[in-house]
Amino acid sequence: MFLRAHPANSWEVATIAAKLYAPEQEIARALAHLFADGFLTRDSESYRYECPEPLRTKIDRLAEAYSRQLIPITNLIHAKPRNIRQFSDAFKFRTSD
Repeated sequence: MFLRAHPANSWEVATIAAKLYAPEQEIARALAHLFADGFLTRDSESYRYECPEPLRTKIDRLAEAYSRQLIPITNLIHAKPRNIRQFSDAFKFRTSD
């Protein structure tokens, strides 16, 4: 959601980690997965939100839900044990066979 809110900017892992108050190593893993899944582009060590239109539409819907459920989602993010990857997996889009 942070990168989506700033689509014109490219961000280094350390900067994102500082902005999100999260461990750099954990953010690096999450960004690598989001890049591999097609949500982000990467230029050297910087990441930027950019994904194809069908995926972007789903992300927009997710952002709308996030805006309506901010407190429960924030509580989930900050729950112990902290695991951003597990949280991001909850939002994987699945297609039916």
